[in-house]
Amino acid sequence: MQRSLYRAVTVVASVTWLLIFPVTGASSQGDSARAPQAIGALIDIGGFRLHLDCRGRGHPTVIMEAGAGDFSFDWALVQPVVSAFTRVCTYDRAGYAWSDPGPTPRTLRQLSTELRALMRAGNERGPFVLVGHSFGGLIVRTYAATYPRDVVGMLLIDATHEDNDMMLNGKTVMLRDLSRHRPIPPARLGPQDRTPSGAEGSPSSQVDKVTSPYDRLPAGSQALWLWATGQPAYSSARSSEFDYLAEEVALMHDVRLKRRHVLGQLPLIVLTRGDAVGRSSRVSLALRVALRAGARTNSRARWRGA
Repeated sequence: MQRSLYRAVTVVASVTWLLIFPVTGASSQGDSARAPQAIGALIDIGGFRLHLDCRGRGHPTVIMEAGAGDFSFDWALVQPVVSAFTRVCTYDRAGYAWSDPGPTPRTLRQLSTELRALMRAGNERGPFVLVGHSFGGLIVRTYAATYPRDVVGMLLIDATHEDNDMMLNGKTVMLRDLSRHRPIPPARLGPQDRTPSGAEGSPSSQVDKVTSPYDRLPAGSQALWLWATGQPAYSSARSSEFDYLAEEVALMHDVRLKRRHVLGQLPLIVLTRGDAVGRSSRVSLALRVALRAGARTNSRARWRGA
């Protein structure tokens, strides 16, 4: 089990590593008006459906969580490679691509609750290796904190974290410092909670050309990207994911101060792009050490920087 777990985490990291660097890719144009057939299945999780695409056989199953505004097919270059030796699942969060709109606000608690409901309704058995890219890193960390017995490994790829800063009015501020100390709403499932049909808004602004880094994807995935970014529910679903984000990362920071190694002995790889001696890499290394006990010495906790 430990051998297959280590292989799953490291191979996913290695394949994804290749995708971080610029490669040649052609732009694509497509027709966003016609909905393509879903790759995989639409699974009802209690009043609304989420799109799930699982492939391959083996254990542990790898779940790939995309970043903000990204889709299941953004893993098109990674998923086939991983599926050659273990089972791997990608999915679209509510309001993205083929998935129905879901309850709002789209908090990290809500997203991780929906992910667990999806895997159960889809008869996908854990425990899982969680892969989180960018904003998806916060989702998989929330999932692991809420359902620790479901998780046996984690890979964070250029992951958003509670020490991220941003420019606001010409000043650098921590994302968590923008918290207004609002109570975070509990997660909800059920038809009474989803956005009413027809209330998702007008279609998103039409994009007629795939931009970097999505132009590195296969042509079919680029066409799907053009279609999905133009769907009516997409913009509101994406923006709602940030409604309580400052409060949620502030809470993560508080928890980390009280319990430094919040992931315990969970195998963890932090993968980041940046100068090996630059700030991005130092923050990612510090994050790895802070999250996982023994990360300085355990050979299964690894970090790579560009």
